[in-house]
Parts: sequence; structure tokens; C-alpha cells
Amino acid sequence: MSSPGKPLYHKHLSVLVLAGGQSRRMGRDKALLPMAGRPLIAWVVERLRPIAREVLVVSRWPHTYAFVGVACVPDVLPGEGPLAGLWSGALVAAGRYVAPVACDMPFVNPGLLTGMARYLEENSHLDGIVPVEEGREHPLHGVYRREALLRAGARVLTAGKRAFRHLWPHLSIARWDRDQWQRWEPEGRAFWNVNTPEEWQRLQGEVNASS
Repeated sequence: MSSPGKPLYHKHLSVLVLAGGQSRRMGRDKALLPMAGRPLIAWVVERLRPIAREVLVVSRWPHTYAFVGVACVPDVLPGEGPLAGLWSGALVAAGRYVAPVACDMPFVNPGLLTGMARYLEENSHLDGIVPVEEGREHPLHGVYRREALLRAGARVLTAGKRAFRHLWPHLSIARWDRDQWQRWEPEGRAFWNVNTPEEWQRLQGEVNASS
């Protein structure tokens, strides 16, 4: 199995930063919230840029995020949720593997993503890996084989289904529990996201405490 000591860069990995949500509970665009002097999405992109052959932002409003300095591609099914955004990004991604993350995951773990991508390389029978924390799956910190994802996603989305649980029966997925992912991510902060003003305040406290 891949170890945390290996270099982070993975030449066959495309990272997809999904920024197509409505941010209803936050009341404003989460991707543009200021964090350490930069918009949150810029923070996420900068954290992930060194590990992959490309980082793509996927959004219904791709022009809004052009300032982050990576390619911004349109969500072909806007408003249909993160699975549709993942599939939209995979359509144009150049990598053999795709790693989707949400734009509001400031502690996304680059080492864990590349570790999962290498594990997929070593286990050709698998189509993807999804971390699981206390029984909760985190599909937006997973890694998937692009071709398998495109086939399965087309089938599910064409059927009018939008939840990740509808995708799993069509893929061979490894679910990594804490024993498998904690070598890269001891605290589980990588899976945090911010949906409400209260969660945003908690994040600001975390950033200030670690600075």
C-alpha cells in the first residue's frame, strides 16, 4: 500500500473543485468567503495544485472563479447536485483518475488524495475509494477511475437519480475507514466543510489557532 512518505505529485490525477452549490444555508457564496486574506476557493485550489496534472473548477458560473488561475468548466447539469458536477468535470478531465472536492473544504488533504490514487493504480479491480468517518461516507474526498465513473454516472444521471448512493451499485468501491486513512489524516479535519455561518465561525477559530 502507498505510504505517506511518497512524493505528493501524481501525473495521472485530475482534481475537480466543485463550486456549483446554492449556499442557501450560508446566505452567500461560500467559495468567495475570505480565509486568511484570500477567497476560500483560492485557498483550496492552491492547496491542491501541486499534487495533480490539473486542477479544474466546476461551476454553473465558471467565469466567476476565473481569478483562481486554473481552468473553470461549466456544470452541464446545473443545480442537480455534486454528483452531476463530478460527472461534468470528469467529461473534460485529462487524468486517468479524478478526485472531487468541495470548494468549502479548506483542510482537504493532498497526501490522502494521492495515496488513494496510488492505491487504485495498485488494485486494478477497483473503480474508486471513498473515505468513511464514523459511518459517514465522504464521496467528495474520494478518488475514482475516470472512465468507470463516466459510464456509471451517465447511467445514473440519465435515470434521473442524483445521489451518490445510486452510483455505488455500478462501481467497485473500496470504503476506507479510519484505520486506512488516518496515516495521512490523523484528525479527520480533511472532511470538514462549511455550510452555515456558525460553521464558518468555527473554521475561522481553527485557522487562527493554527496560525
